[in-house]
Amino acid sequence: MKKQKSCLSNKNRKKVAKYMKEDLRVIKTKENIKKSMLHLLKKYAFKDITMSMLVDECRINKTTFYRHYSDKYDLIEKISKDYISLFSKASSNFVNGINVHNIDCLIQFFDDNKDELLILESKILPINIFEDMHTIMTLDLCTYFKKSINQDDLIKLYASLISNNILTTIKWYHKNYLNFERNQIIQIVLQTVETGLEQSITAIMKGQK
Repeated sequence: MKKQKSCLSNKNRKKVAKYMKEDLRVIKTKENIKKSMLHLLKKYAFKDITMSMLVDECRINKTTFYRHYSDKYDLIEKISKDYISLFSKASSNFVNGINVHNIDCLIQFFDDNKDELLILESKILPINIFEDMHTIMTLDLCTYFKKSINQDDLIKLYASLISNNILTTIKWYHKNYLNFERNQIIQIVLQTVETGLEQSITAIMKGQK
């Protein structure tokens, strides 16, 4: 079998290799800046973090920083969006219902990013990452409940309550990490939904018939 020849000339291959190397360097620089911001947030309030503190922590100059971010507000927004994007993937499972697997996937997201999320939650920031998470999960649950409930206002209320319940329980679990097992938290969420909110919504639906 003949070995296929590359469509790229030697000159173009060198250009691609150079681009990939530069692209990797950019990714590493951005990750360094993001990690440095989170590290500073462990010790300082966001409002007290200056550009000088940030570039010193990153060990870069201001020109390099401004090549990627306009200011610290832009940086914290990009950091938040990264976690929101990951959360959105885990939350999307809930369009198919509330079950052990879907709750476990969500807990896994929080486990994987526990330290960073606890930092973001504990600080006063220009963006509230957990409000955004609540909004995303509420929309996913609305999609699920529309399959069995035909009243939009009731769907939004029910989805919002359950979303808040799940997120509050998981956040509480991460603050009391050593005292509870993961399976216990999953069962707490399921029981709260099934024996509390689910029964109340069923009663409302029956009363309106």
